[in-house]
Amino acid sequence: MKIDKKEIPDIQDSVSPIPLPLSRVGVSNIERRIVIGDNHYDVVLSVYIHLPESKRGAHLSRLIRVIDETVEDSYKGKYGCFKDFINDLGQKLLETHSYTQYVDVVLETKHYTTENLNPLRLVLEARINRNNGVKYKTTIIVKGLTACPCAQAVFGTIENIPLENAPTHMQRTLLKVSIESANMYLDINKLVSLLNNSFSVELKSYLDRITEYKMIKKALSNPSFAEDVARKVLKNLYEYLSQVGRDDDIIGVYVESYDSIHPHNVVVETKYTLKELRRFLENKE
Repeated sequence: MKIDKKEIPDIQDSVSPIPLPLSRVGVSNIERRIVIGDNHYDVVLSVYIHLPESKRGAHLSRLIRVIDETVEDSYKGKYGCFKDFINDLGQKLLETHSYTQYVDVVLETKHYTTENLNPLRLVLEARINRNNGVKYKTTIIVKGLTACPCAQAVFGTIENIPLENAPTHMQRTLLKVSIESANMYLDINKLVSLLNNSFSVELKSYLDRITEYKMIKKALSNPSFAEDVARKVLKNLYEYLSQVGRDDDIIGVYVESYDSIHPHNVVVETKYTLKELRRFLENKE
């Protein structure tokens, strides 16, 4: 049977019975392997469009087609960095969806540094507007070790021993930092270093007995609350980003300490612009 495509109804293009625009319609958790520069990355992609009230639905198959075309372009050596890949994907989505005001692209992958074989989570997001530029969000998620300063001080005082020799409880702590900006900060290794320096000590997979001793000793000499981690990373990031960023860049911090002696976790969450951080850290308007 011969099928005339012109006779097939396009339900997505029909008028919605409820005329309300939708801010995000798309597909999520699309797993692909892409090439950036000379490196291959396994990524999880999600893309969304703004759907006007005049459209009943989005053409989701077009989203997948554009994703796969962009992935194929990556194998042709088209992209030197993640930013190039994301921008091109966003522009293609705008071209294939002429009715949308903006598109959102989310790319999640694992990142490895030369100092640590453990992967960290990296999430890169962009909102590409048709008429007024791009807004980026870079999120890095790492884990470190924190040693409780309160229990250490109490134990040292009661036992009358030097603070650095007093034991305390330790726990893994998750640190999630997001940077929202008109630029995308891709010196990931530099950012990771700043995050890791905010813990009592960085986590390591392999520890021989001497290395483990040194790690514990370092943690005891640098005890930190979850609140300390949040403030340290904000200060570290401010000192770096104030040289390369803009006043309206936003830094979001989330800390979750997996408390080892309580049945609950400790959570700290905060957000600042660079301008606001300058006011607190340098006492400048």
